[in-house]
Amino acid sequence: MLRAFDRELTEEQEKEIKQLIADYFFRLVDQETDEIETQKKYTSDDFEKMARGHR
Repeated sequence: MLRAFDRELTEEQEKEIKQLIADYFFRLVDQETDEIETQKKYTSDDFEKMARGHR
């Protein structure tokens, strides 16, 4: 994707862009997780049970 801009980037610029992309995808996953949590009506007790069950 960075090649599409066809310009030299400093190492710092590359790091910043990669962080922006990572943050974007984290937000997408976070939103999807929230939607699933709402749809399934999970509670904190449910998450505790799931955490204990996956060892």
